[in-house]
Amino acid sequence: QKLSFKHLLTQVVFKAYAKDQTVANAWGDIQEIKITKISNVNPANKAVVTMSTGTAATGTGFTGSVTSFPVYQITGTTFTDTQFTGKSVAITPTVSGSAVEVGYSMIAPFNIDGTNDDLEITIQTVNSGGPVTLGIKLTTGVTPGDDMQGKKCVVRLHFKDNPGTNNNILATAIVEPWGNGGSNDVEVQ
Repeated sequence: QKLSFKHLLTQVVFKAYAKDQTVANAWGDIQEIKITKISNVNPANKAVVTMSTGTAATGTGFTGSVTSFPVYQITGTTFTDTQFTGKSVAITPTVSGSAVEVGYSMIAPFNIDGTNDDLEITIQTVNSGGPVTLGIKLTTGVTPGDDMQGKKCVVRLHFKDNPGTNNNILATAIVEPWGNGGSNDVEVQ
């Protein structure tokens, strides 16, 4: 019998880039990224999975609450299990299309709100003067009410001007399918 795999969570990948080297230098390296809200509530940290079907319902299948959810560092093309806390990751001056992947998280799925921010994050750099809070509304690739279970959200963090206000970082996001990394045949005993 074949075992079918299904992503029950939502993957969030963070890419960062600066307008130019002057802006990258003004912000300094990224030290921390955290997800602080999902659909305006604290992130869930527990899942209830129905073993016979391998499912967990978006909304009711995910419970618990934490004040923030960790983001893990991406090094090159490697998704590590190193939390993005107290790190030193350079902001690359480049264009959006070639923004560098810096972090990722896998979170409880949610339904697209359509009105309010879908995600809230905090980001801290060497020169940000503390955490900067950014709201992210998902609009590209989704419609209000869409279920984000099994989807990938790519957040682009554009450092567009020197530190000063939250408006100096523009956070945009697109939603795309969360592709499988491959397949493997394994004997289950």
